[in-house]
Amino acid sequence: MITTPSQQTRTQTMISLLALCLGYLMTILDITIVNVALVDIKEHLGANVTGLQ
Repeated sequence: MITTPSQQTRTQTMISLLALCLGYLMTILDITIVNVALVDIKEHLGANVTGLQ
């Protein structure tokens, strides 16, 4: 016999999954913003590739 999780367990799972997805989205967004800004940082600070790393 196959049993299904209770509604409370399903809700907890969905909340956990949502938190994980939002955390990943924030990480990707932060990385994208930094990569776009690297060109301006390089120009304004006169840094080379090593300096940007």
